[in-house]
Amino acid sequence: WRDLPFGILFHAQCSAVTVLAVMYGIPAVKEMFGTDSIDVGGLDGPLTPILVAIGSATVFMFATLTIIVTKAKSFISCLIISSALFQIIIGITALVNGSVVGAIPLIFGLIGCCYFLAVRRRIPFAAANLHAGVNAVRDNGGIVILAYFWGVLFLTWLSLWSTFVYSTLIHGSTVDICDSDNHCHTHIASSTKIYIVLLVLSFYWTQQVSNNVVHTTVAGVVGTWYFDPSDARPFFAGAVWASAVRTVTFSFGSVCFGSLLCAILSTIRFVVHTRSTADEGGGESIFYCVLDCILSLLEDVVEYFNKWAFIYVGLYGYPYITAGKKVAHLFQQRGWAVIINDGLIERVLSFTSITVGVLCG
Repeated sequence: WRDLPFGILFHAQCSAVTVLAVMYGIPAVKEMFGTDSIDVGGLDGPLTPILVAIGSATVFMFATLTIIVTKAKSFISCLIISSALFQIIIGITALVNGSVVGAIPLIFGLIGCCYFLAVRRRIPFAAANLHAGVNAVRDNGGIVILAYFWGVLFLTWLSLWSTFVYSTLIHGSTVDICDSDNHCHTHIASSTKIYIVLLVLSFYWTQQVSNNVVHTTVAGVVGTWYFDPSDARPFFAGAVWASAVRTVTFSFGSVCFGSLLCAILSTIRFVVHTRSTADEGGGESIFYCVLDCILSLLEDVVEYFNKWAFIYVGLYGYPYITAGKKVAHLFQQRGWAVIINDGLIERVLSFTSITVGVLCG
C-alpha cells in the first residue's frame, strides 16, 4: 500500500473529529437550540429544490458538453476571441468617456489577442483531448454518481465538524466587560486558538482528499477506457468500481500525502489572513498582505502540480513522490505545451460550469 502512514493519519483525524463532535459538538448545538433533539423535518422544504437542482445540473452538464464537443475547435477559439474583444470594447468605451482606468482592460484585451495568435496552432490538439475526455466520462456515467457520493459524504462530515468547532469556541472563549454601547469583546484562550487551527487543517485536508479521490478515480477510469474500451463502456462499468477501490485502498495514502501539502498551505493562509484582520490597519498589515499573496501563488502551484501527480497515481499506482518526479519530468520534456493545452480546455470547462449554474440557478 502506497504512503500508508498518511492514510492512517488521515483516518485517525477524521475519526477523532467525528467522535469529538458526537461527544461535545452535537450536545452543544442541542443546548443552543434549547432542545434534546435536533428536528430534521424542517429540511424537507429546501431538500426538494436542492435535489431537483442536482438532477437538472447533471442533465444540463452532459447536454452542454455534448453540444460543445461537436464544435470544440471553433468553441475554444470563440471563447478566447470574445473574451479579448469584450475587454477591448470596455477599455475603449471607458477611454472615450474620459476614464484613464479604461487603459487597463484595453491592455488585457490586446494581450488576449496576442495569446490567441500564439496558441491557435494548439487549439486542434486541445479540442481532440476535450472530445476524448467528454466521451470517456459519457461512456462511464457512474463517475458522476461517485462524485455525488463523495460530495454527500464530505458534507455529512462537515456538519459534524461544524458542531465541534462551535463547541470548541463556546467552551474556550469568554466575554469581556461590555462598554456603554453594549459592544462586547470576546477573548479566545490561546489553547483554543491552537485547537481551531488544527480543526481548520482537518477541514482543508478532508476537503482536498474528497476532491482528489474523485480526481484520481477518474484518471484510472479514463486510462482503462483508452487502453481497454470494452471494460469501460457501460454506465456502471467495472472500470469505475475497480479504479474507485484502488484509489481508496492501494493509493489512498498517496492521495492523503499530496492533499496534506495543500491543506498545510491553506491553513497557513488562514492564520495569516486572521492575523492581518486582527491587525486593524497597523504597520504589519502590508507584510501580511504580501505574505498572503505569496502563499496564494504557492498554493495554486501545488494544487496544479497535484492535479497532474494524481493522474499518475490513478493510472499507474505510483507513490506520491514518484508521481511528482514523473510530473517534473513531463514538464521538462513538454515545457509550456502541457500548461497551454490544459489552459485551453479549462476555459471550456469553466464556461460549462457557469452555463449550467445559470440554467439551474
